[in-house]
Formats: sequence, C-alpha cells, structure tokens
Amino acid sequence: MDLLDLPIYRTSLEKHDSDVETKVSNDLKRLENNTYRKAEWSEFPEKKKRRELEEKSQYNPWEFNQIIGFLRLRFWNTQVRATLYKMSKERYSLRFKKEKFIVKDSEILISGINILTSATSDEIFAEVHNGLKGYAKEISPRFLDLSQFELIWKYMNWKAIYEHYQMERR
Repeated sequence: MDLLDLPIYRTSLEKHDSDVETKVSNDLKRLENNTYRKAEWSEFPEKKKRRELEEKSQYNPWEFNQIIGFLRLRFWNTQVRATLYKMSKERYSLRFKKEKFIVKDSEILISGINILTSATSDEIFAEVHNGLKGYAKEISPRFLDLSQFELIWKYMNWKAIYEHYQMERR
C-alpha cells in the first residue's frame, strides 16, 4: 500500500535561490561591461531593473520545477519501504527540461521496525523519520523534502493505516 510520495530536488530552496542570484548577477555584470549598455543603464536605471527581472524569469520556481525524483513510501509486510523514481540523467543544471521518471531502486528499507509489535504511532513515526533523514544524507547534495511528511505525521495513525492495508490484501 502506497503511503506518501516525497519529492527529491536538485538542491535545497536556499541553494537554488543562491544559484539563481549568482547566475543573474554574473550575467548582468557581463552585460554591464558593454560600454553602450553601461551608459544607457546609468541614464535609465529602470532599464537595468527590467533586464534583471527578465534574467530572473528565465529560471523556473523551485517547488515544482527542480524536482528530479520522488521517494514513494509504502508498507511491505510489516516494514516501511520506499521506491525511488528518478530522472534518468545524473547531472542536473539550474535549468533543465523534464524527462521521464524511471524506477532506480525499488527496495529501499526506510524502517526495519515491525509495525505489528511496535507500541505506538509515535514510535513508528520516529523510526520512519530517522530512516528518511538517513536516506536524505545518502543522496546529498540532492534534497529530500520532508516538510509534508513532518506536517501530517501527527495526524497519522500508523497502526490503523497498517490494519487497513492488511484488510485490503485479503
């Protein structure tokens, strides 16, 4: 039973914004070296501001355009496992065209905790959360976004979800 899809980004939001700022700044500096443009921009500063906005608009927003893969959490017997869906290429630039996602690894053990014998949903969450944080370190410098998982965990009854999963399997 699939539980949740967690996005994997090329970089964190902070790194992406920093990369965009650096790239735009370098592009504007290169353009300012043009004598004609330097004179024009000093006379009409709004043209420089407009050009800066045009440069920034070349880069798509981070949240939906920098995703390079997904980690799908699911129950597998009494464990929580994940399947990694990732773009097929290994190098990603600041701007890239979307490619198809392919299965890269179908058996990632996120938590070895036995859901049947685990006492509480909080213990299950803690184990799964630690497993996800460990996996996030493994894929660094890529960024596994755990914000949605951390937002909804307190509303999840892991044991009830698992029991529902067991009922569906019958």
